[in-house]
Amino acid sequence: MARKVVVEGLGFIGLAIADAVRRSGDLQLAALIDVDPAIIGTSPIAGGPAVVGTLDEALAQAPDTSVFLHATGSWLPDVAAGVAEAVNAGLHVVSTCEQLAWPWPKHPGIAAELHATALTADRTVVATGVNPGFIMDRLPALIASVSRDVRRIRVERRVDPRPRREAFRRKVGVGMDRADLDAAMATGRFGHVGLDESAHLLAASLGWRDLKWKHEMRPVLGNDARTLRGVEQTLTGTGNGRTLELVFVAHTGVDPSEDRLEIDGEPPSRLVLRPGLPGEEATIGAVLGAVRVLDRAPRGLISVLDLPLLGSHPADR
Repeated sequence: MARKVVVEGLGFIGLAIADAVRRSGDLQLAALIDVDPAIIGTSPIAGGPAVVGTLDEALAQAPDTSVFLHATGSWLPDVAAGVAEAVNAGLHVVSTCEQLAWPWPKHPGIAAELHATALTADRTVVATGVNPGFIMDRLPALIASVSRDVRRIRVERRVDPRPRREAFRRKVGVGMDRADLDAAMATGRFGHVGLDESAHLLAASLGWRDLKWKHEMRPVLGNDARTLRGVEQTLTGTGNGRTLELVFVAHTGVDPSEDRLEIDGEPPSRLVLRPGLPGEEATIGAVLGAVRVLDRAPRGLISVLDLPLLGSHPADR
């Protein structure tokens, strides 16, 4: 029997996730939720249900739903209440919220509360995607696991934002006037969200504690020296003779898009993915993959490091 899921947040990613669920064969799209009154009552997915405005309405039309796919925002304080509501309604939660990928350093109180809520409800909450969720954390953690005496890890993701969704281009400042940059950076919500979470997730997988962190962001300007082409961000953690460096480059001069991983250990490893993993498509795959292993995942608030691999259990073969 197909597992029923509800999707909340019908922006570009949420709609793509919902459509992938509808076409999956082993999952059933039971309900769609969004707060935009312009789309409530419409059916944006061919053959899918009409959009409702609340989780209560969604569960009223699909009471045997078991999974809540959540794609409403990147910032944990903005979305935590909605995640908790779904868990209290008896649903597992798979989210694309970047700050939920490893929330303990920045939001320990919210993380502890969500973990306790999920344990009490015997449900799982996990955030996944391509970045954070794979390319800068889960993948290097997996490759580093076959090396000993790892001293340095460097991950670089280079992205041409032009083919990406509009929200991504805005997030990295493509087309922004230089005069507006300081105000945008002062909000704390400019640039790639999730670099900190990936870094701490990867460090935790290595058992690296007490690193000192330095975060740098450099705007990349166009020929007129006024208009932004994008940004370069670097987060470096150092301590105890170890270095962890994550570099995120997203501007219109990137060519080609690629992902690079360097691990200095015994043995060393070098990996280049060219072109780099496409963010939107890979996030959809990561979300659906997480749904398919929920029955074997631990309960509570977990990370992608806790998710079993798809088909890794004899019962799945």
